[in-house]
Amino acid sequence: MKEQFKKFVRNKYFPHGAVISVLIVLAFFGWMTPFMLLYIGYLLYLFAKLIILIVKDTKSRLLKYLSAFVLCFGLAPGFAIGMIPLWFISVVHLQNNPEIKQNVPEYKTWNTTLRNASFFNSYTVTAWEGEINEKDFLAMAKHNSWDIKPLEKPFILDPASELIRQHQAEKAGRRVVPQAVDVAGGYSFNRRQPNGGGTLVVWDKLRQKVYIISNPR
Repeated sequence: MKEQFKKFVRNKYFPHGAVISVLIVLAFFGWMTPFMLLYIGYLLYLFAKLIILIVKDTKSRLLKYLSAFVLCFGLAPGFAIGMIPLWFISVVHLQNNPEIKQNVPEYKTWNTTLRNASFFNSYTVTAWEGEINEKDFLAMAKHNSWDIKPLEKPFILDPASELIRQHQAEKAGRRVVPQAVDVAGGYSFNRRQPNGGGTLVVWDKLRQKVYIISNPR
């Protein structure tokens, strides 16, 4: 009886427990790429095993084919539901560990090259900033179909460098006073969606810099 119990645990629970344990460790240390590959593979394995069990336990050949067809037809929505935890973990990881680039001599983005650029990308906001002269900015705006307008009054915003500074202070457990940028003159483009998402572009004539902020929804 003891040996049968050991065999049952080894065959039924150990493989799943081992995979889930590895997933927990990978998520804890933030190794998202191996986590996603293992999670997707494990999900596909469970679906395949379920199909095999139904086909084996069904005596009627017609019911076998019908069960396999119904299960396979439901694989897509089932897989989508199974991906919800993966999406949630990815969102939390990106929000707590945003992609950051600082003071890059040349950074290509939005079909142009920015100088002394900074980049901040979390789930809730993506921000770029970099030096670019007026002629190149106008060409950049035209290439990206931005309907820019001259700034009629000062514009205040939090650029990528400020988001980076605030994030680094938060990770270090320090409090900092927000330091927004005040743009007195230049151009702007603001495309907002009903759900709050969209893209904001501001070119600062005094600093010869562009600030781009994008919010997904």
